Parts: sequence; structure tokens; C-alpha cells
Amino acid sequence: MVSTCVLAFVSCLVSAGALPQAQSRTVVVSAPKRSYSEVPVSVLVTPPPGRTGAIVLEGKRSIPCQVERQDSRLAVTWLVRGLRKGEKRTYKIEFVSQPAAGVRHTVRRIGNDLELLLDNQLFVRYDVTTGPNKPYFHPVYGPDQRLIVRGFPVAPRPGETNDHPHHRGLWFTHGNVNGEDFWSEQPGVTQHAGYSNISSGPVYCGFEAETNWINRAGETIARDSRRFRAYVLNNQRILDVEITIRPTGKPLVFGDTKEGTLGMRLADSMRLRGGDGHIANSQGVRDKDTWGKRADWVDYYGSVDGQTVGVAILDHPKS
Repeated sequence: MVSTCVLAFVSCLVSAGALPQAQSRTVVVSAPKRSYSEVPVSVLVTPPPGRTGAIVLEGKRSIPCQVERQDSRLAVTWLVRGLRKGEKRTYKIEFVSQPAAGVRHTVRRIGNDLELLLDNQLFVRYDVTTGPNKPYFHPVYGPDQRLIVRGFPVAPRPGETNDHPHHRGLWFTHGNVNGEDFWSEQPGVTQHAGYSNISSGPVYCGFEAETNWINRAGETIARDSRRFRAYVLNNQRILDVEITIRPTGKPLVFGDTKEGTLGMRLADSMRLRGGDGHIANSQGVRDKDTWGKRADWVDYYGSVDGQTVGVAILDHPKS
């Protein structure tokens, strides 16, 4: 099964040695609970003055890494492959004057929208211009470039269903916040407010975005910060999502509703009714019985253009 994963997370342990502002840092990565065939590891380190880049070494072998500035520190990210349960690996981070060259995954700007390309192939487009009430991802492609979300209403295709026009690809919002409906296309609006930290590199591509939550009276009742990163792991496309919502005034009350929070409208051919789709979750519940059930993860798979594709949503343990 080919799968695109959303909200992916890892739980290997990372420890860093050496004093702050040293010329290098030693990092030990361990897997106490399970094995990992391929997993991203990120470490926050403090570089010495004048050093804005880093390289990662395993023994004498250089490992592709990506560096982002976070205030006075550097976030260094690389991929660990073939880490067995109980195994430990030692890496050395050396600080350099310039960030390492080499880009595998890229962010491309199309007007005010952003596209994430993995290995030069379009994965998703973050659309902040055409939706009447929210930003959303459309298209969303599986690793074989099959469109796994419904085209309607963004790019309708012959024979598609046309219900629920507010179902646009992949999105985040909620149907009851302080009594306001932000899920439907009226009256609440989640409005894009700007980008930051747009990153292309050898390990991932991604960006951060700010979004205002505006009620029917035109008041901004909340702002959220969104961070999206796209990876390729084991030939699967991973979209890692972090969203933090903060009130601008009164406390926020998220009402109990079936419309929220992360939504995705899959291709018609993957539907449970009228398609060949199936659902399984972490509790062993399947298909229509998964409706309204809590779970640590949910996997949904079916066919697109005759090939099996799937989407797994994994909730972070601290979410």
C-alpha cells in the first residue's frame, strides 16, 4: 500500500553532549522501544559566533542535513536509517561558516500560494487565494503522482460528486469555536495572514504560516501558527503538521461537533460507499464503525486509477 501520512511523529531518543558554543557537538540517537527503518531527527544546538551552518558526521561519513535558525540556536535535522530496537548511534555535528549546499525538496511560490515539491514532483499546494473561508491544500498527490483528493470544487472532473463544496482537499478548522461555525463556508473565516521560515533543502521542504480566525462580526477572536514540513521516508510522502491556536481576547471554547478539526476529502474512488475504500484505526475498528471513535491513528486506503493508495493520520501523543 502506498500511503501519504499526515501528523507523523517519532519517539527515538536524542541526547547531545559538549558545552554550549563548542566547535562541535556529539549526539547519541537511541531506539529503546522499537526499530526505525528511516526517521528524521532534529537537535537544537548553540553555535559559536560566526558559524551559521553545520555538517553531520557518522564516523567519517557526511550525512545530508538541514539547518534552520531559531533565535540564537540552530535546528539541525537529518535522517537516521536502519536503527534497530535497542541500538545507539553516535553522530558529530560540526559548525561551519556557511550552510551546506544541496537541495532535494523545494518550496515553489505561485502567486501567494506555496507548492511543496518532493524530488522535483508536486506533493501539495497550499492555497490561500481561492477558498472563500479558509486556506487548504489542493492538490494532494501520492508518491506515484495520483491525485488522492477529490477535484471538486477546486478542479472538478467529469463524473465527480459535487456535495459539500466546503470540502477542499486537506484543511484545518473547526465547526464550533465560541459558538461560531468556521467549518462551513459561512459565517466564520480563517484568513491567511502571512508566511515565514520558508525552507528548501536535502531533508525536507516546508513553511510556517499565520492564520486569523474572524467571526461573523468581523472580530479576530484567535490566531494560529502553522508549521508544515514534507519528507520522503521509505518512499512514502510525509506531511508533518504543527498548529497552535491562541485567543486574542476572550478564552476559546471548542464545542463538541463532528465538523473538526483536520479534514480531508478523498477521491471518489476511495469512498466506502460507491468506491473500494476501507478504514482501520489503532483500536482495531474498521470502516463505517470508525465514525466518531477516538484513536491514535487512522488509515484509509482504496484505489485511484487502478492502483492502491492510502492516507494515514497519526496524532502526536502530546496533541
